[in-house]
Order: sequence, then structure tokens, then C-alpha cells
Amino acid sequence: MRFFDPSLLVLLVLAALAAVIGGAAPAQAQAYRSEATDLQVTLPAGWDGTQAIDETALPGRATYRFEATAPGIAGAVLVIERVTGLNPLAQEQFRRGQVQFGYHGLRPTAGLPESAMVFGPGAGASLAAGERTGRVYFVQRGRIYWAVHLSAPASALADRPDLFDALAAGVRLSDTRVAPDGGEG
Repeated sequence: MRFFDPSLLVLLVLAALAAVIGGAAPAQAQAYRSEATDLQVTLPAGWDGTQAIDETALPGRATYRFEATAPGIAGAVLVIERVTGLNPLAQEQFRRGQVQFGYHGLRPTAGLPESAMVFGPGAGASLAAGERTGRVYFVQRGRIYWAVHLSAPASALADRPDLFDALAAGVRLSDTRVAPDGGEG
């Protein structure tokens, strides 16, 4: 003879109640990690969009582009460029932000103060062009040179004033070298 165990019913009700109270899980941040360069990017919660990764020119160059399509931040862009093998003159120009890459159609409007250099010592600039504004950081990790470009339309920044800080906080640059055969060097 079988008996009904009320504790099973209580467990079922508690599980259903937890699901209802918890509701939908909050939007999880999207993460990317390059196996080749050890670059790590965690995009802010609510980010939805596209990514374009180009590591075909490693060990010399790589480009990582993330563009938001989510409502409220649509058009926000994060572009990270990795460069190695710069000659001494190019290294010095890079440290000053005097290079031909990293700006992505925007123009420097002012230098960033040292306190705004979230990736450590290097060069940085505020950027603008039309309805877009942004920031760019030029930093060095060992023999690796990184340019981190953040930009967004004014409407995205009005909806999310902390967007640039949130994007920058999710970027972890590395000093991992890549050997010419594609392995670590």
C-alpha cells in the first residue's frame, strides 16, 4: 500500500515558488577570451551585438571588434588592437598615441589625464566625430602594444552614462607573446 508523503508536495511548491520569485535571470555579461593572445573581454550586462576577431596576422597584429545592437546602447563599439615588432621610433610614437590606428574615424579632442588611464601608464585621448564620442588608450604590456578604442553615439551615452567605464572595466590585456608558428613564445 502506498502512502502520500506531504513533504514531497512541500518541496514541489517551494521549487515552483523559487522559480516565480526569482523570475527571469538577469542578463549575463558576454565574455570572450583569445586562446592565442590571452586577451579577455567581458562585455557589460545587457550587451547584445556582433564581434569580429582577426588574428590572421599574428604574431604581429590582431584586431578584436565588438559592436552593440541592444536597445539603448546600439552603436557602441569596442575595438582592441594588438601590435608587436615596432621599431624604436614607432614604439615611442605609440607611447604618445601618435599612430595611424586606434582612432577608427574619430579625432582626438583632448588628452586623457593620468587619473583616467584605467589600463595603467600610457597615452589616452578623448575622441569625437559627428554624433559619436569616445576614448582611446595606448598601453604596453611587455613587448605587446595595445590600443583600446571605445566609442558610442550620443544617444547611447545619454541612456548609459557609465558605458565607457563599464566597457573598459571588462578588458584584460595580456603580455602573452605569440610565436611565429602560432604557439606561445
